[in-house]
Amino acid sequence: MSSKLEFDDQLALVKEVIPRKVGPSDAQELHATLKLSLNAPAGDMLPYFHPTLRQFLFCDEGLRIPQLGEFEWDLEMKHMEFSIYGQTFQGATLKAFKIRPHLQNPPDDPDLPGFDPSDFQYIELSFKCDVKIEEGRQLAIIAEMIGYEVHIALRANQKELDFEGA
Repeated sequence: MSSKLEFDDQLALVKEVIPRKVGPSDAQELHATLKLSLNAPAGDMLPYFHPTLRQFLFCDEGLRIPQLGEFEWDLEMKHMEFSIYGQTFQGATLKAFKIRPHLQNPPDDPDLPGFDPSDFQYIELSFKCDVKIEEGRQLAIIAEMIGYEVHIALRANQKELDFEGA
């Protein structure tokens, strides 16, 4: 497993898109911060944050600490490849992670045969993704997605992992 969060074809809600200019006034670049939220099985996502986080948040009976609610995770992932709605961005930075553990559609009778508590352990993961906008139309396409769930992909930037090219 990679030490960075990676997934393909994950549904995520685009909550907000914030464009901004970065750099000195004579050489500014257009960037955008996307606020995203997704719902995913805890076993698929939590190991990227910490190997024991899932065991801390969940137990066979459900949530280990229901009062915990949403919490922030202090982490920044740089040099990521981020894809959304046909647009791919190299060098993306992910930050401001928020994790909310919850149970999704647990059965009324936990003693049913074949019942595995981990099948119902989910997290809502919110985060910000900073990207460099190469073309103005990229920003327009992403802005049209505000309020919609779209498929996104995230992987470690292969250029960062190419040690021979240095």
